[in-house]
Amino acid sequence: MLTVLAVGGVGGLAGCSGGGLPSDGDTGDSDGGNGGDAAGNDGGDSGGGQSGGSSGGGGGGGCPQSSSLSAYDVSGTDFAVAPSFPDGWTKYRETYTESAVEVGFGYPGSASESGTSYPDNVVLTQVTSAIEKDGLSNLIEQGVYDAVDPVVIDGTEYVVGANQMGTAITFQFTAPGPRDTYYLTSLIVSSEKESCFEGMRSTGRAVLDSLEPNDTTTL
Repeated sequence: MLTVLAVGGVGGLAGCSGGGLPSDGDTGDSDGGNGGDAAGNDGGDSGGGQSGGSSGGGGGGGCPQSSSLSAYDVSGTDFAVAPSFPDGWTKYRETYTESAVEVGFGYPGSASESGTSYPDNVVLTQVTSAIEKDGLSNLIEQGVYDAVDPVVIDGTEYVVGANQMGTAITFQFTAPGPRDTYYLTSLIVSSEKESCFEGMRSTGRAVLDSLEPNDTTTL
């Protein structure tokens, strides 16, 4: 499964190969009864602190805007960790299968005419079978992923690998689950314009840094 995600991702999401990074796809929709709540995390790169208000629409220079995040409710699902997504963005993907779970939000300003796709998007995907905690390290050593700043979840650091292709970047790590288990997880960030990529990358990193344990996971 490590190889599968390294090459192509889960649910038809294209993975990326190589691409030097600074240190630092559609599977069907299901509304599944989950909704966001109002506990907003700061949208900065550190993802820390609380922040009020929302800012989603209209953007400077046509690029996506996300100054604050709000927690998304994944209680009672196989997600090991709970994410926050940019305020004002639209949930356009949510899928639960035996092998993987996935939720994605898109920037409304990039919506297609049909409103079913968002070229500017952030998608969190997690495999539901447990792996070793440091299962990603070998892929970093082999150069499949570049090492970037670790993600801190519940006070513990976890190795993060990243790779980039064009205006899409994948952050990959092992998320902690119950009973000392770990689950391969990817955060894939895509941008419609090259000029907007760095802003989208920063938004993706903020979502990554917002992750908290899902205390009601069904894993």
